[in-house]
Amino acid sequence: MSTEHRLYYTTPCTTFSGSLPLGNGRLGASVISSPSREAFVLNEVTFWSGGPHTAGSGLASRAADPMAELRQTQRCLLAGDYEEGKRRSEKYLQSMENNFGTNLVVGRLDITVNGTMDSEGVRGFERELRLDSALAEVRYDSDGHRVRRRSFMSYPHQVLIVSFESDDPEGLNLEVSIQGQNEAFAARSRDGRIEFDAQALETVHSDGNCGVTGHGVVGVYSDSQEVESKECKIFVRGKKSATILLAFTTNYQQTGDGWREQASRQIEEATKLSVADLLAAHLADYQPLYRRMSITLGPSSGSEPASLPTDQRRQKFEPSNYADPGMFTLYFHYARYLTIAGTRATSPLPLNLQGLWNDGEACRMGWSCDYHIDMNTQMNYFPMLPSALPDLMQPLISYLKRLVTAGKDAAQACYGCDGWVAHVFSNVWGFADPGWETSYGLNVTGGLWMASHLIEMYEYTLDETLWGKQPIRS
Repeated sequence: MSTEHRLYYTTPCTTFSGSLPLGNGRLGASVISSPSREAFVLNEVTFWSGGPHTAGSGLASRAADPMAELRQTQRCLLAGDYEEGKRRSEKYLQSMENNFGTNLVVGRLDITVNGTMDSEGVRGFERELRLDSALAEVRYDSDGHRVRRRSFMSYPHQVLIVSFESDDPEGLNLEVSIQGQNEAFAARSRDGRIEFDAQALETVHSDGNCGVTGHGVVGVYSDSQEVESKECKIFVRGKKSATILLAFTTNYQQTGDGWREQASRQIEEATKLSVADLLAAHLADYQPLYRRMSITLGPSSGSEPASLPTDQRRQKFEPSNYADPGMFTLYFHYARYLTIAGTRATSPLPLNLQGLWNDGEACRMGWSCDYHIDMNTQMNYFPMLPSALPDLMQPLISYLKRLVTAGKDAAQACYGCDGWVAHVFSNVWGFADPGWETSYGLNVTGGLWMASHLIEMYEYTLDETLWGKQPIRS
């Protein structure tokens, strides 16, 4: 495969920062690989802590006449009385965080290769992410026997597929388990499957009692049909191959309990097909998007840099005075890959601050994995149109429509004004109030900047119905 379309490494990965990302625009997985283990940090775009918010309810004090108070605060600031202007802003316009929430990690899927050590008897270890096929692969020899693992996130079937192959006459011996990030996680195994329930709870950005609930299923099948489940684990004995499937759905914007059965249905449908058929459907869906464009920046100076593992290639890049233009091309294609893997036209939400993938580290700090609409959300969408992916803007447009509705209430509650407003950041619950620090929280142009994407998209596509049936120019 062209070195401009893959990330390639010859060392195992033990941390999230070195993982390889997979995604189908809703469900994400970060692949952590070593000879003895294949692990997946799981994310889902709607798996949020927190809850709905009523416009203005988080303000420290509610002004009797928001418009009059706004004018008085403006007069203070314009007259140079910044101390009084700040005091009034903090009293009447600064929000409290309450149950704003954040996007959390769903859990971690661990697949242990029993009998395999990370060093003893292992030769030729390689792992790669093929950007052109959205496929992660691991290869190595263990005691003279070839082992190959492949994983991909299917958009057509909405499942994570992990396949193991080995020519060892002793066969494969795997142990599959899943664990959550917090105490609101429960798993049970039966009939060769693991079912698990999770809730997005945390106490940094919410009160620890509210958040989206999700349900997942892990299914396994092997060519020997030797699959046993007990103690919330699945034990697999395969002759030459074994396949692990995972599906996960949430109750975000759902009514009733029908959503709980969706993950089981997705597993049922996927297990009717071979890995080859699942991969064929995956490629037929993904590659037309990825192959919409190409770019060439010229040959590298010599053949060595392009053939090196990606981490070694990066180390040589700057010292070589950037004599490897193919590295720029790789960065460009990797950005396109992350865009397609991170969001699709039907995704329930747009890309957030960290895309589709996070390990929860930022969520444990004062930061949040949310929608920073004073810059970060916009940055995620800058490459969409130049790289021929205008249809992947649809989740942002749908989100903006919902934000307008919330922003109308915020404009009235906070300022006594008509129209709509959104400030520095927002969440999946339609938060549009000012932020909780006046130095940045009173930025009133976040929504306007978001809306500018519509104008840019119209300039690229000349589609007058981006906002729905009503022409955008009316």
